[in-house]
Amino acid sequence: MIMTTNDITKFILDYTKGVDLIDCVKYAIENNFVKPEDYSGYGCKIEFLTKEDSSVQDEDALKTWYVSHHNKFVKTQMSEGDSLDFSFPPMFNFVTEEDLSINILDDNQAEVEVDNDNGSYLFKIAKGGDNEYGLQIQALLFKMRWGSDFQPIFG
Repeated sequence: MIMTTNDITKFILDYTKGVDLIDCVKYAIENNFVKPEDYSGYGCKIEFLTKEDSSVQDEDALKTWYVSHHNKFVKTQMSEGDSLDFSFPPMFNFVTEEDLSINILDDNQAEVEVDNDNGSYLFKIAKGGDNEYGLQIQALLFKMRWGSDFQPIFG
């Protein structure tokens, strides 16, 4: 199977949306699912998630979802005891196809750059992984807007 830009796009959008939803649910849980008055000032691209919006209702279920989502997409696997990183507004903030720049390096690997208000993320992707895409993230790097080189988040 040759990696296509369409497959890579779907893979990255699925991964980033999951991470962002996890961050939004974490934020909602921390606020007892009550929308803060200043929520619109946080810059999140989606509405506040209420209890009715989420099947995940507590920290334990959130941790399970986080680890499961990570392990579906990323080569470096996690376990329940590993430390988890959350952010709000969400890290990728619900990227779209227009936010992606894809560079297919060969039949087995690609790099995808995602630009958002926080900075740029560089995904290094390869064939493999136990998911419907047959792809996995080998590494994720981040570069701040105001200047720096890409720094590894993982991988």
